[in-house]
Amino acid sequence: MFQELLLLLIIPVVVGIVVALLVYAPTLAGKHKPSSAELLRRERAEKALEAESDTARIES
Repeated sequence: MFQELLLLLIIPVVVGIVVALLVYAPTLAGKHKPSSAELLRRERAEKALEAESDTARIES
């Protein structure tokens, strides 16, 4: 009886840990997908740098 109860408690915990590792493994490996807001910020920063370099080229 006690062993069955222990198994019923251990199995979901082990399955939960495995699922959590599968979900978070890319993040832990440093390969997380950037959010859309982060991508937008990068794109705007790149455009601002391009515009800045264009104006510097025109001024010189």
